[in-house]
Order: sequence, then C-alpha cells, then structure tokens
Amino acid sequence: LNEWALESIGLISLDSRPGILNDQSASEQGKKLNVIIKEIFNLSYKYDILPSIWRWYKTPGFKKAMKVYEEGAIIILNYVHRARKTLKDRTKSTGDNSDHEGVLEQLLKIDEGVATVMAADMIGAGVDTTSSAVTAVWYNLARNLDKQEKLRAEILKILPNKDSKLDVKSLDSIPYMRAVIKESLRMIPVTTGNLRALKQDIVLQGYVIPKEVIFN
Repeated sequence: LNEWALESIGLISLDSRPGILNDQSASEQGKKLNVIIKEIFNLSYKYDILPSIWRWYKTPGFKKAMKVYEEGAIIILNYVHRARKTLKDRTKSTGDNSDHEGVLEQLLKIDEGVATVMAADMIGAGVDTTSSAVTAVWYNLARNLDKQEKLRAEILKILPNKDSKLDVKSLDSIPYMRAVIKESLRMIPVTTGNLRALKQDIVLQGYVIPKEVIFN
C-alpha cells in the first residue's frame, strides 16, 4: 500500500509514475525514491521524536539523515526538470492545454522552486498518510461486512464493469463512500489531531462558537 500510495502521489505531484509497482518498468530513480521515502520516515522518528543530542552535536546518524534527505531532494528535482521538459514539448505539439493542467504544471507556471518544494511536501506528507488511511478503511470494512456490501453496491452503480471509467462526475454519485472514509478517519485518524473551522456562528450546548475560529 505504501508503494501504491507513492505511485499515486507521484503521478499527482511529479506528473510521472515512479513505476515501482511493476519491477520490469521501474526506473532506478523510482526504486531509489521508494527506499529513501521509507528511510526518511524512520529517520524522522529517530531524530524528531526520540531523544537525541543532534541539536548540540552532529552525530554520524544525523549526518546520514541529512545525506538521505539531500538524495531525496535531488531525485525529486530531477523528476521536476523532466516533467518541465515534457510539459513544454506537449504544449508545443498540442497548443493551449490549460483546461487539463495537472498540479505540477500549474506550479511550474508560478516558479520551479515552488514546484519542487510542493512536490517534496506532497510526497513526504501524502504517502504514509494515504496508505494508512486506506488500511484503516479496509480494516473497518472487514469488521463490518454489511457496510462493505452496501458500499460495494454503490460502487457497482458507477463502475458496473471492470473497464468502467471513474471521472469527476462519478465521484458525485458516491455519498456512502465519502461517509465511510470520513467515519474511518474519525475512528482511526492518521494524524494526532484535526484542525477545524466553522463556516458560520453556532450555539452548542449553550456555548457560542464563532465562525472561522480554528479548534481541535
């Protein structure tokens, strides 16, 4: 699931699939990025969560962590450079493509540095959280087979065949899917807390809660 998440987030953030789900088509960069992402999670826990003296003394382990981060940044930058060239060639051959611009293409129009940082952030923040969220959904559905069947029936309405296409319009027809995901995230959140802000003032059990005030 982590590799599937990296493949999916990579397509969104880098406009390219690393190819790690297929050993035959996986690029060396894709394989390396997959390894580095896993290392970064372990190193982040070791040096950001666990007690460490690296803030006062740069330990060999900390230096290794910085090297891993740098290698990851270089790979992502290479993907961005390649995507920029591909998008440029595509624009020349097809003309204006503004109606079908991806996330990376829109960011590259702003600034290549911004695009690189955002791509790195999306990969760093999106891979583990996405795979964890899907795992939680599957786990909860496996424990509630009646809900699983209800969700399956809803999905079969918009995807009746194996080759049925999923589009934006189809996503408007799966309210139960959204409910399942939200309830699963409520029961097994992927982060330590959620920040929310109301769109309008409300009164909750005698307390006035104003809009746009962020609370946990």
